[in-house]
Amino acid sequence: MNVTPQYQDMNIHDIHCENVTYGWNIEGLDDSEINANFSNIQIMSGFKELAHKCIDIYGNCDNSTVLPACPPCMETTLCEDMSSDCTNYLGQCNNPVYLANGGFHLGPGETRDIQVPDGWKAARIWTRRNCDANMNCESGFCGNKVECGGAGGVPPVSLVEFTLNGDGNQDFYDVSLVDGYNLPVFVEPVPGTFNKIGGNNDCERAGGCFEDLLQTAPEELKVYKNGHVASVNSACMKFNTDQYCCRGAYGSPSTCNPNNWPFNYAAVFKRACPTAYSYAYDDKSSTFTCRGSGGRISPDYTVQFC
Repeated sequence: MNVTPQYQDMNIHDIHCENVTYGWNIEGLDDSEINANFSNIQIMSGFKELAHKCIDIYGNCDNSTVLPACPPCMETTLCEDMSSDCTNYLGQCNNPVYLANGGFHLGPGETRDIQVPDGWKAARIWTRRNCDANMNCESGFCGNKVECGGAGGVPPVSLVEFTLNGDGNQDFYDVSLVDGYNLPVFVEPVPGTFNKIGGNNDCERAGGCFEDLLQTAPEELKVYKNGHVASVNSACMKFNTDQYCCRGAYGSPSTCNPNNWPFNYAAVFKRACPTAYSYAYDDKSSTFTCRGSGGRISPDYTVQFC
């Protein structure tokens, strides 16, 4: 497949870099995937009172190719020369955000652009929070480094998940609390880049929370670090039973029913974050689909934490 690369339009704005290193880890792209359309993902952080946050990205695609790295931005340098090979990140917290997997430092009000390839599979985006100078983080820890290098974050973490250009030539995306919760998050397609064909879960916002589970979750699920609640376990992460984890005799949608659990912890998560996955088979209200418009295979997306 020999197709001229096509890039989505980028808006790089309000960029101020400090000790920034660019790049991310995307595994498994062949030339046929590389020489196709790319989609832009904008990541925003909205909690101004957070002490520290980190965002990690990794994806598993079909074969192995590495996308171009983004240009470095040194201390006090304005990133006016950002290339279009990078996804858009907007940090609005009072303290730095770190983007890992070849990651970089992102401070309040900064914006970054990364493009991900159509066909990006099994991709996850999450945050690490309250990290010290040695990158010991209260949640989402992936090792004492900014760049996770493909290592997953230690649960509990709130996850944004993508499969682009999947079955039916459409994207699948969701917010999952199956591995627990450490921050509210939502993902939605960017207006003007998608073709909506109908349905409550088609090209709509996934995730977003009406409650902060750090405050409202049952006490037995809360994870304390340094004297405060740092994250919240899911029932599966906490108790590790077949029933709560939907495995063994409970390994199907018909047999894994939270209404039959000893305590319906899924309902607690669902009340707080109605369109996020609250347990493994929470597909009906939590899996979202979309597709690109105007010649795009996939739309652009915005991911916002907090």
